[in-house]
Amino acid sequence: MIKNLHNILNKIIKSKIFNVFLILLVNIGSSYIANDLQDVMSYIFSSYLLKTIVVFAICFTSTNDIFLSIIVSCTISILLYEILNVKSKFCILSKNCINNIESFKNKKKKD
Repeated sequence: MIKNLHNILNKIIKSKIFNVFLILLVNIGSSYIANDLQDVMSYIFSSYLLKTIVVFAICFTSTNDIFLSIIVSCTISILLYEILNVKSKFCILSKNCINNIESFKNKKKKD
């Protein structure tokens, strides 16, 4: 069973269509990260899952290792959306750091 899964994943990884899809996803995702997208794309990329998929695409295109890419993507997602997210109950940031982040956000809104 695991051998079959491994063979299927290897076929997908070696597929040129899959690689093209990942490159397109990386390009679209990187545009979003730079905040240069229109409202529709901003709405589409507001999902944590889609942002994680973009991170996975970037990792996979640079490593070509699906398992490492999954591990890195999950680690980044947990860090960004739980451990370093001031709205999360699992946030480990100090009160001072949270206050600095809020001040930065308010200053950025004024500009």
